[in-house]
Amino acid sequence: MLGLSAHDMGENDIVVDLISRAVDIDPYYVDAYNSLGNVLRIAGRLDESVASFHKALVLDPDFAEAHYNLAIVLRDLGRRDDAVASYHKALTINPDFAGDHNNDFMELGEFDDFLTNYQQAVSLNPDSAEAHNNLGSKYIKLWQLEEAIESINRSLVINPDYDEAYNNLGVAPHLIGKHDESVVNYNKSIDINPDSAIVHSNLGLTLQSLGRIDEAIDSYKISLSINPDLHESLFRLPALLIDPENMTPSIKSLEKAVKINPSNLEYRFVLGMVLDFSGDQRMAATNFDMVETGTNIDRAQLDAWHYIKSTNKKFRQLPGPISRLLNLVLMPLLMTDWFWNSPSDLERRSVKLRR
Repeated sequence: MLGLSAHDMGENDIVVDLISRAVDIDPYYVDAYNSLGNVLRIAGRLDESVASFHKALVLDPDFAEAHYNLAIVLRDLGRRDDAVASYHKALTINPDFAGDHNNDFMELGEFDDFLTNYQQAVSLNPDSAEAHNNLGSKYIKLWQLEEAIESINRSLVINPDYDEAYNNLGVAPHLIGKHDESVVNYNKSIDINPDSAIVHSNLGLTLQSLGRIDEAIDSYKISLSINPDLHESLFRLPALLIDPENMTPSIKSLEKAVKINPSNLEYRFVLGMVLDFSGDQRMAATNFDMVETGTNIDRAQLDAWHYIKSTNKKFRQLPGPISRLLNLVLMPLLMTDWFWNSPSDLERRSVKLRR
């Protein structure tokens, strides 16, 4: 969800509009309010997202998933205490709910405890570049990016040749859209350690966000030459190299990424789309079925994909909200005439967004 400004989003988010219609038809449709909250969050409309989750919880105060989703948005808004409270409500209602969202729950529910060990390490070893960098890395996971950058810079004062710190100093600016700054820091990391596959991949992602596609492709290829099993690059590269005349390399790359990281539903979602493009609906359905078991955001992406195919004219006019919803993963392919004129397109257009 990087690289899009508010201008790109526009006012006619068709996915929000469709779910809003479902709510208008049935004002007591709890799941619709929950889904609408998720899509509004993806669109960056956080205050509206909070309001939608609150409506869901008025109708069903024991809706654990809505409490959890609300906690995520409150975290994004910087409302830490409210976020932790919502998380604890979700966990009180359904103690097993944390199992499927372990990382986010660790970030929200154990907010203070999560940092304590790293902060103590810095206190005990104030001259340790590694301790400061590790703390900065954890701040990144909590989206406390100013604190992250401050900690990482301290590590570089201690050790100016710390390649991992420069990598983290590339990640943090990337997350707030400072892509040029991110590129500079990734390149510093590579100058110190040219054999880090993940740094080359991270650089590729930022270059892609800047529209420097050829350079991004080169970075992904370098990362895979260093580590052929780096699932991040196996996943990112196909979107830039998809050939309508030969889908096999893209499919194989995505299949390998899924094999290495089978629990990643974003990987399965994209693999399913590519298989769908190629006409292999059976294998696409296998991956889409896995996506259906995910969060409402995962399912909203799948619904948006079906809707995109059924309303391609609207999609051409409004690429912003849809590309944001799909995380810009396959935008190069989605905008080609080949896709919209593919043999199975007529059947695809009959699919409607589920309520």
